[in-house]
Amino acid sequence: LGIFAPYRIDIQQGNFISAETMAQLREGMKRPDGMTRDQVRFLLGTPLITDVFHADEWNYVFVLRKGNGEVLTSHVTVMFSGNKLATVDGTILPTEKDYISLIAGKTAAK
Repeated sequence: LGIFAPYRIDIQQGNFISAETMAQLREGMKRPDGMTRDQVRFLLGTPLITDVFHADEWNYVFVLRKGNGEVLTSHVTVMFSGNKLATVDGTILPTEKDYISLIAGKTAAK
């Protein structure tokens, strides 16, 4: 009876951050429009990983495990100096359109 396979659900963990959201972050301690911790938390959500020894570093990790075995991961790190956003580092992030295509079961447009 090899024609039947169990249904496997998609499992999403963490904060999804799109390329469009990443583009909204404004770095810079000396810039008047540099973002504060509260503004970053409002835009990106509560960080998945925080460390009491590195309070100025927030890590946003995202993992999507599709039922078919496909895995999408992303990682964004934001660093603060005082209350201002100093630097942002991360993997190449999908656009919102690509992500919706992926969860809908379609291939991402490139």
